Amino acid sequence: MPARMGERNTETGGMKLSVVCFVFVAAAIITAAALFLADSKINTGYQRMEQASERYVSAQLAAMDLQAASDFLTDRMRCFAVTGELRYLNDYFEEVEATKRRDNALSNLEELLEENVGSAYDRLAEALKYSNELMQREFVVMKLVQTAMGYDDSQVPEAVSSVALTPEELGLSAGDQMQRAQRYAFDDEYMAYKEHIHENVQACTQELILSSGNKLDQTMQNMKHFLNMQTVLTIMLLLVVVLFGSFVIIQVRRPLTRMVTRIKQQESVPVSGAAELRFVTQTYNEILEENLKARIKLTHEATHDALTGLYNRNAYEMLMDSVDQEHIALLIIDVDKFKTVNDTYGHDVGDKVLQRVANVLKEHFRSVDLICRFGGDEFVVIMTRSNSSMRKLIEDKIREINKIRSGKSTGSCSIRRMGFHRHL
Repeated sequence: MPARMGERNTETGGMKLSVVCFVFVAAAIITAAALFLADSKINTGYQRMEQASERYVSAQLAAMDLQAASDFLTDRMRCFAVTGELRYLNDYFEEVEATKRRDNALSNLEELLEENVGSAYDRLAEALKYSNELMQREFVVMKLVQTAMGYDDSQVPEAVSSVALTPEELGLSAGDQMQRAQRYAFDDEYMAYKEHIHENVQACTQELILSSGNKLDQTMQNMKHFLNMQTVLTIMLLLVVVLFGSFVIIQVRRPLTRMVTRIKQQESVPVSGAAELRFVTQTYNEILEENLKARIKLTHEATHDALTGLYNRNAYEMLMDSVDQEHIALLIIDVDKFKTVNDTYGHDVGDKVLQRVANVLKEHFRSVDLICRFGGDEFVVIMTRSNSSMRKLIEDKIREINKIRSGKSTGSCSIRRMGFHRHL
């Protein structure tokens, strides 16, 4: 039995539950890992976009700082040229020497752009160059105002006191020197420098917008790619779950439910489902078949005589409870001189005599008649659908049986008792 089961296991067919579970779990883990990677890439993309936006804003602010600082210097210089008040001069040089927004703007831009330092930085550097060149003109304006106002060199920064005016400028009156200073602060040449500064700052801003836009577009493309991948992976993971659920329902739950129902009814189970369930089903069917055969065998042994194959005494008692007792004839028959046969010829011959008697009884009684071996050499015949009018026919049948046995030395049959049930 175990050998046949092991052999049957190789022929069960169907998908192995362990293999399918491994495949689905592996697919789910791989898909989940890919989803995690895609999600990580998307988060990285968002961070890069945020950083790029922050760098763009900071870089634009740096460019605007240079423009604002240049405009502030222009405003302080012009106020000093118009009023001659030293506080405007001091504000000017505080910006140049302490605040240094122009220089800081350029260094900040270089740091923000990192390895992507390019035309935007060059443009801002160009604007700073024009601003520095314009300062030399502004120093001349300040020197003219200093001379006109009669300020001592100690009252002005060295950058102003060290400026050398032309003999023509020195020969002008104080009022003319103030007018000359104001003209230098507002003439076309000065405004040309301011225009160059503004143009370069604007160009820097445009380059920053273009560079940031390209970087943002590239980042967005990457994010879009990973978002699409995430969508596909999500669908794949959902598909894995659906397929696994379908497999469990079709290959496990349904066959298992059917198996439980059939087992409760003690019926054979159709072989279906996963390989493991098929093996269990086939094993159960084999066990059920073996048990059924054993039950039939035990039932037969419990109700039949092992020697003659006739019903035994237990069967007789059950048969008497089940037949129509109003219409039966009951014959109790034994074998004459059976003990002498056993003593003379031995029990083997005696067994053959009993077997021969049983065969003769089966040959001469109807198929509806129930023949039992009551014990030893005693037999009982339950003749169904009989009445008292059949007594003579039955006696003739017994005589015919004895006539057949008359030539044998193995004994003959005699009726010890015969009766119809209603008269017994």
